[in-house]
Amino acid sequence: MQGEKTRIMMHTPVEKKPARRAGSELVYLYGFARSGAAQGVEAPGIDTGPGEDASVATPGHAVKELELDGVAGVWGAVPRREFEGEAAQSNMQDLAWITPRVLRHEEVLEKVMPRSPVLPAGFGTVFSSEQALRKVMEEHRDRISALLDEFSDKEEWSVKGYMDVRKGSEWLMSKDPTLREQEKGLCGSPGARYFQQKKLQTEARTRSKQECRAVAGEIGDQLAQLALDARPLKHQAKGITGKKEDMVLNRAYLLLKAEAAAFRAYVGRIAEKHADKGLILETSGPWPPYSFCPRIDELEQ
Repeated sequence: MQGEKTRIMMHTPVEKKPARRAGSELVYLYGFARSGAAQGVEAPGIDTGPGEDASVATPGHAVKELELDGVAGVWGAVPRREFEGEAAQSNMQDLAWITPRVLRHEEVLEKVMPRSPVLPAGFGTVFSSEQALRKVMEEHRDRISALLDEFSDKEEWSVKGYMDVRKGSEWLMSKDPTLREQEKGLCGSPGARYFQQKKLQTEARTRSKQECRAVAGEIGDQLAQLALDARPLKHQAKGITGKKEDMVLNRAYLLLKAEAAAFRAYVGRIAEKHADKGLILETSGPWPPYSFCPRIDELEQ
């Protein structure tokens, strides 16, 4: 499991103002699956109590299942104080609060995936009660079931591209005839030659960035031809990726499970072809179809 999957959309809760009820907890929805798929799943809930170990499931925050005619809502209890009102709005802006909970959200769905197709709910989808969740399931049961069938033989994979500017500019300096001639023609005093060299290197870096981004875009489009569907994803800053290279490609691809291995091998061959140019390609998955399934409030469409 990788933290970069925080691409989970932070959807507005289905009930914008959950009706007040007794107790201090809300129903947090992870997603939908086939009945029985979440039974016995051992994973920490989206939120653990004070002093509890987040690495293990605890009784008060266990993953639960609400069954309706072959379809299951996979859910867990969360503190009302953290997912409702002004506190929730503040929490949604706090990466230190969001990140571990997003990872737990993902972990639950990844534990369910081998047992059933999954329709993931967006991070932060809460209901006031089990009855409120059941009502949504009753209204959209047939649509949910049809989508589970649709995704039963499919999975999402992501391809990310990063740009090693230093490596790319060095490659360009060695291969581009114009830059090579300019480098050979450097003259003047050592000081003047130094500034000419720096200017030439800056030009090489600028051109390398442009070419790397262009190639990454072409690769993304090319890979889309091999997938059932593709979605562009927001490029992530270095502070999120934890990498020193800039991101130049971030796309999600919906693949048949039977074709995923061939897709990954193809990406690997492309990565080797462009490695000297400073382009780094990475694949990750399989994930639930985060980028391709509708939001819960879009199920009627």
